[in-house]
Amino acid sequence: MNFSTIVFLGLISLTTGLGNQVYGGASPEGTTPLTQASKPGFEPQAPHGGLLVDAGDDFAHVEMVYDPVEGSLWAYILDGEAEEVVPLKQSSILVRLAKPARTLKLKAVVSPLSGEKPGETSSYALTDPSLKGLSQIQGVLVSVDFNGRVFKNLAFQLPPKKE
Repeated sequence: MNFSTIVFLGLISLTTGLGNQVYGGASPEGTTPLTQASKPGFEPQAPHGGLLVDAGDDFAHVEMVYDPVEGSLWAYILDGEAEEVVPLKQSSILVRLAKPARTLKLKAVVSPLSGEKPGETSSYALTDPSLKGLSQIQGVLVSVDFNGRVFKNLAFQLPPKKE
C-alpha cells in the first residue's frame, strides 16, 4: 500500500466513526454500554442444553438437565446471564416432583479440575432408576441459597412445554 492509500483509508475511518471507538467499557457519551443481557430481546442460553429456571428476574439461573436414559437429573447454578457458574455453599438441593410425586435430593458434585470443592460447588446431581424413561418431569427446586439470597419453590418442567 502506498502512503496516499493509507491516508485515504484513515480519513474514511475517521469520518465513518470508526476512529471514535472508546475502549474500556464506556461509550463516547460517557454512558455504560448495554450488556448483552440488558439488550432488548436477549435471552440467556442454557450452556448444557437444559432448561433455564430463572431466580429473581435474571438475578441468577438454575439450569435443569434431565437424561431419561440414565435416569439422572442435574442442576447447574449460573449467573443472571447464564454464562458463569456460581458456586454455592449448599451440600444438596431438594427437588419436589409433582409428576411423579416424590422428593429428591440432588447432591453437590465437586470437581478438582474446575477447582470446586465441598462447600463451593455449582453442580448438583442425582441418578435414580425410577426416573428412567419418563417423558416428562414437573417439579420445584425447594430452596436455593445464592450465597445469602434464598429462592424457594422455583418451578420447572422437563422437557419444556412447546409454545
